[in-house]
Amino acid sequence: MNEWYSLSFEALKLGAQFGGALFIARKAVQWALSRYKQEKHWERKLQAYTDLLAAIGTMHQVLDKWENNELERKEVSPEADEENVSRYRTSMQKLEEAIGVAELILPPKIAGLLGKLQTDLRNAQYRATSWMEAIEGEWVVLNKLRKEVLEIGRADLKI
Repeated sequence: MNEWYSLSFEALKLGAQFGGALFIARKAVQWALSRYKQEKHWERKLQAYTDLLAAIGTMHQVLDKWENNELERKEVSPEADEENVSRYRTSMQKLEEAIGVAELILPPKIAGLLGKLQTDLRNAQYRATSWMEAIEGEWVVLNKLRKEVLEIGRADLKI
């Protein structure tokens, strides 16, 4: 009889140890999976911010070239001008593509800023009385957006 209690007690101890090990293993897997998902989400957010800022940066570069060419009264070949127009349009398309991703994973304030961007760029063009004013107006709009995206992005990503 004593032996039976001893065996039962040992079996109970082994069962408790096994149950405890299963519980700890399950919690460890849950924690690791949760952390992995958080890191992937953070990386995706970082990529979205990077895409936005890269497109804005390219648009800035093109506007700077156009402004410098205008200020220096440089004659630009049609090929070079077409290249700049193409770069600007491509950057605008990338920005428009990034808006969808931004609406999904970035803070709502970013989506609002990006939605307002197209209106602000059009207004800068329509209000301008000269080519230089249009360039400067767009430059101001893009610069303001860039600063706001950087500020929100740093806070959102905690960097």
